[in-house]
Amino acid sequence: MKKIVYSALLISALFACKKKESENPAPIVTPTPVAETPFSENKYVRLLVTDAANSNLYFIDAHSYKIETITDFPHSGARAYATYGGRFAGIVSGSGNFVKFWDSGIEAPSGTFVAAGLPKWGKTVSNGLSPVHFYSKGNTTVLFNDGDGSLSVFREDELHSLATASNLSAGNTAHHGAPVVFSNGKIAITHKATKNPVAGVLPELVKVINADGSLAHDTVIRTGGIHGEASDGVTALFGSTSGVLKVKDDGSQELISFPSSFGTVWLGSYYYGKASNVFVGFRRGFGVYKIDPIAKTVTTITDAKSFNAVNFDEEGKYLIILHNNGKLQVVDPASGSVVKETTSTVGFPTSGSANMPVVSATKKVVYVADAINNKVLIYNKSDLSLVKELALPGKPLTVAIIGFDGN
Repeated sequence: MKKIVYSALLISALFACKKKESENPAPIVTPTPVAETPFSENKYVRLLVTDAANSNLYFIDAHSYKIETITDFPHSGARAYATYGGRFAGIVSGSGNFVKFWDSGIEAPSGTFVAAGLPKWGKTVSNGLSPVHFYSKGNTTVLFNDGDGSLSVFREDELHSLATASNLSAGNTAHHGAPVVFSNGKIAITHKATKNPVAGVLPELVKVINADGSLAHDTVIRTGGIHGEASDGVTALFGSTSGVLKVKDDGSQELISFPSSFGTVWLGSYYYGKASNVFVGFRRGFGVYKIDPIAKTVTTITDAKSFNAVNFDEEGKYLIILHNNGKLQVVDPASGSVVKETTSTVGFPTSGSANMPVVSATKKVVYVADAINNKVLIYNKSDLSLVKELALPGKPLTVAIIGFDGN
């Protein structure tokens, strides 16, 4: 009987406790709103921008948008290209016969640890005749000099110690040429035929030379004229009127035919995307095409006649494509599918090719150089929303992404 009374008392106490709790509910806590972090570029990304109208260069902290105008480059209308390591930008003046390198001050020797120093000019310069095609691989950067067919060779670890770049004649004569540096240190280089050359400045042949300029593998296939090059380090592709000339680091060569639908049109510009392992060839107003050097095929990514500019992002994962109707796209180069798309406000010249916009991109950001409106347009790459219109003191001609594009 005592057990029954005890149980009843315990149940009564529990109900009383619950009633008391319901009469005095716990206070409602409203969570403090978390402030949105404004979108920004990675901390160590820098841009080196050349001016279409004068010799000024613009060094931009892409994270803070701070702009420094560099006024001591001696030639107008130069072009900027990032070295393979990304620390330096090569500034190339073809008309001024001059090449010099700008040091971003950002070093990432391990790929994760970053040392930020002062930006400054490198010491090494080149005075080759009409330097045009720039190619960088590993520690080596080469410039093809159209004026005499030679190569100017730079080593990144010597850019603050060596006064003048070494020049390799490579047994060439003057022509509008192009080089590729292979991973094994050899260099594929265009060659102008000495007997019955095609009319004009284009070369017909490609040979492979050693790092000292001596011949490693002689020319094999003669084409009707060559322009444009790209490489994955083992295989190089050169555009030609006869098809895509495939040259391997062992000297072997073969031609990849263009589709019959091309007619007499050929592709004279090429890129290789490392992360996607895709080669592309393109021609403004004609389209962008995937080149498979193993299957020996040329397939369409876009054949829109509105196509104007294209570039791989810095990883080589996606293509950034700009059309002259303002359409801006992020495209998967392997499948050709459009990942993101928007309409840009970039300006286009009313006629001619001067002041045409150019595109470039990092992991997070798409940059569109707008020389017509003296701006660099900055887009969030994930959704192509316009983040900022960065006004410049001049007209952006080329944009080199340098520094370190971390995670």
